[in-house]
Amino acid sequence: MRLNPQITAKHVLSQMLHKSLRILQLTNLELSAVVWEEVEKNPLLEMETGACFQPYVDPPVAESCHERVAAQLREAFPRQDRLHEELISALDERGFLAMTPEELAGRLGLSKLQMDEILCVAKTFDPPGIFAANLQESWLLQLERKGLTGGGLYRMVRDAFEDYLAGRWARLKKKFRLTDEAMRSLSSLSTRCSDFAECVAPIYPDLRFIEDGGVWQAELVEGSLPKFRWSQNVPSDVFNDPLVRQFRSEAKWLIRSIQKRKELLLSMGQYLIKKQRPFLEGLEGVPSSILTRELGREFGVHESTIFRAIADKYVETPRGMIEMRRLVSSSAAKKMIQDLIAREERSAPLTDAKLSEVLEKAGYSVARRTIAKYRKELGVQTAAFRISRCGSREREVGSPETGKGANNAH
Repeated sequence: MRLNPQITAKHVLSQMLHKSLRILQLTNLELSAVVWEEVEKNPLLEMETGACFQPYVDPPVAESCHERVAAQLREAFPRQDRLHEELISALDERGFLAMTPEELAGRLGLSKLQMDEILCVAKTFDPPGIFAANLQESWLLQLERKGLTGGGLYRMVRDAFEDYLAGRWARLKKKFRLTDEAMRSLSSLSTRCSDFAECVAPIYPDLRFIEDGGVWQAELVEGSLPKFRWSQNVPSDVFNDPLVRQFRSEAKWLIRSIQKRKELLLSMGQYLIKKQRPFLEGLEGVPSSILTRELGREFGVHESTIFRAIADKYVETPRGMIEMRRLVSSSAAKKMIQDLIAREERSAPLTDAKLSEVLEKAGYSVARRTIAKYRKELGVQTAAFRISRCGSREREVGSPETGKGANNAH
């Protein structure tokens, strides 16, 4: 009988710890929605007078699809302006390639193999389906992004796309063992990568770096976060109730988690300003190399906690909106990628999407295009290239120090 309270306490603690880490990883916009949800279901909390749900009070920065793709190209292929221009110009209004890889290779003076390698990386960009050759490939890329490569739906699009377009759905459902719901799920896939020249995606900063008279300062952008407090209408005699005690524990954990998130983000902001000041002032073209391991030591947290803290967050600076990942690099994630590829099955090499999924489970939130960048720095080719060579020669996996390994076409 004595074991039950201990097991329950451990289970609740585990849930709370998971929630705390999740709050750290959320952007301001996402955290705002979570706070409203928590306050609505917890009778011990209430919104401050006049509070109403506002996704954001400051106008977001609009980033066109053209700018998003251009930024990803600069990150994946630094200092290759002509390559960036040719790839952008090769896209039609749907975000699909308007010319063949051979034509692109000829314009850039590259081999077909080199061009294929470059396009393999570009097809990991956002929005999903960008740089596809046609609608079929776009849908395959979108299904890969959803993690559905192993199912009948993916095989149907890959092997029987013409039959699908011809409306032979009953035969396809039987052949690939698909349910009506699975077939309907294809309607969620886009037939174009939005209007490439027109679409905008809002960017909401979580931090702001301000320079005034040569003095730099980091401040949190908290305009979107709703203000809440302990409820004023809870009788004191109910706190002996076990359910109320649980609500109280959850409320305390929420408040503490948000406060820790604020403190870590602000401390990291000040540290990044100190380390990246030449870049922020325009004296250097690229940020200095700051490892997540270094930040972890500085603030006494695990490296994976730093990954969660910078995930999907942006900083508003005099140089424009900058993704926090650009200001921080990782040794542990890169080493993990190297180890995973070294141990992979030759007949089934790990794609960038799969590597991203494995790293996510290990606590490292790394975008696919960042995976592609790390893989390139390790001198490792794409999964498609590795599987094509697995029967002809031993695959080589380079090290971060030497950069030796598979021939890099970039």
